Amino acid sequence: MGRRKWGLLLLAVALTATGGLLYATGVVGPRDEYYWGAWKEKSGPVVLSDKRFVGRSAEQGPAPAADRPEGWCSVTAWTKKIDFLDGPTTVRQEVRADYGALPSGGGARREWVDRYLSPWSTRFPDGLPGLVGEESAVLALPRQCDAEGQQRFVTLSVTAVGERGPWKEPRDPYRDARGVARMAVDVANTVMRGLGCAPARPFELKSPLQGLRAATDHRDPPGFGESRACRIEGLRFAQRYTSSDWPSQWVGVVDRDLHTCELFHPKAAEPTRLVMVAHPRLVTVFETMPTRATERWALRKSRCDGRPTYFYLRVGADGPVPRPNADAALRTFQNAVLARLGCAADD
Repeated sequence: MGRRKWGLLLLAVALTATGGLLYATGVVGPRDEYYWGAWKEKSGPVVLSDKRFVGRSAEQGPAPAADRPEGWCSVTAWTKKIDFLDGPTTVRQEVRADYGALPSGGGARREWVDRYLSPWSTRFPDGLPGLVGEESAVLALPRQCDAEGQQRFVTLSVTAVGERGPWKEPRDPYRDARGVARMAVDVANTVMRGLGCAPARPFELKSPLQGLRAATDHRDPPGFGESRACRIEGLRFAQRYTSSDWPSQWVGVVDRDLHTCELFHPKAAEPTRLVMVAHPRLVTVFETMPTRATERWALRKSRCDGRPTYFYLRVGADGPVPRPNADAALRTFQNAVLARLGCAADD
């Protein structure tokens, strides 16, 4: 089967003029299903405000089934001219969902890590295995959904583009992490039913998201110096620029399963990131990657409290540079996190 495409979509992933991607009932629209039936008429995401959005379209591949190990679908909506801080503009927003195994290539896998294990995300509540933010979500499907020894994931990616490039205006009404979380949970349940591996109790989002700051919030103030990056003593980075402005840092989730951090210079196109993962259903992201170090990235592995625990560093193309090198900086991060968890340092 090929892609299906609808011209006018009156029931879609949506944003109201004041609330972002909100979940509601009672929407008037055509009797049709979207995201493989995750939402139907009168149940699902609210339609985009007619005053803001003047066009909508949807595309999707074949519905999830036992013989279809991967798939995708998306909804795109666009506005007429609207006023924001830097003048009138139009905005196109796409919400894309994918399910399947992890990318196999090293470069594609690292891009996947950057997007879905981001310090801008927080843990799903209620024991759900994944992370969610304003621009992305990832949920690891249960073990019974594995196929040919490969774990399956559901991911959601939210992309907004204005006339002048990526849309990240302060006080942007097109941002709603709670809505992204609800969408990801609904898509995951739909996918699991289609694959024939749905658990007895479906995924359910009952509790509020905790510890998530908006992507438009200020990062931790610059000036943390050269010796305490990511709030870890002895973790050193140097900037690539000659200005006196030190990079800012953004510390995300810090618990027994995850530890994420980003270092970013205002002039840099890409940040530098550090990630620790020990969650049993997320460590598979790193299991097939080589544990070695290059100038651009490094990966190390430990065992902590009987669990495999991975530590990853990715150096932005022009972001802050680890000192004295990527492997040494990652080792400092690794041993500090192991100490926080009550585990012995690695040699």
